[in-house]
Amino acid sequence: MKRHHLVYLDEKYLYDEVCEEKHKKVFISWIKNAHPFIVAKQEDQKSEKIRLGFLLPLEKGKHRVSLLIDKKVLIKSSKPPKLSRIISSLDEKWQEPLAQLIHSFEELKINLLVFGSAMWQYYVKKRYMSDSSDIDLLWTCFCPNKLNTALLILKQWREKYSLNIDGEVEFKEGFSCSWQELLNEDEKLIVRTLTSVSLELKTKYFKKLKGIYNVKT
Repeated sequence: MKRHHLVYLDEKYLYDEVCEEKHKKVFISWIKNAHPFIVAKQEDQKSEKIRLGFLLPLEKGKHRVSLLIDKKVLIKSSKPPKLSRIISSLDEKWQEPLAQLIHSFEELKINLLVFGSAMWQYYVKKRYMSDSSDIDLLWTCFCPNKLNTALLILKQWREKYSLNIDGEVEFKEGFSCSWQELLNEDEKLIVRTLTSVSLELKTKYFKKLKGIYNVKT
């Protein structure tokens, strides 16, 4: 299981203490409505417990709720939804620009997934996206040439549209980083795994990934 993966819980866990008391009612409502929870950064991957979270809608202040539960109560898990699946739930201003982005990535045979507010809005059917919200895109790439092409597509898209997109790209061995950081000229970037966050030199990071040694944009 990776960061950003979604999980669903067994209802029998409703009555256990898994989050702060002030969030207990909303947690019960959340699980009864069969909404997913998102996998967060873990303190210990070998633990019998797993750190999850969910985000409340704008009307509740978009507060993030964290919980720690036994892995045995997970019913199922899945990757975040494809952008193509949730696009119709977004405001009209997003739909055509994102459809173009989806098409460009499909030509590379790369799936664009979505997490963050846009994802929650799709599942919960309540307002999460404000006028200033961005959309968080998640994609996986093991090929240096495809990586460079994908980054160029994203760069050109951002220059064309006055809409905010953000997110991460995943590599081998569970490593991920902000694809926006790959587009800037900084020598360092933040690297994340399921259990860690570190600041690394870009050149050393790509050598660690065994095959992707540089990014040209």
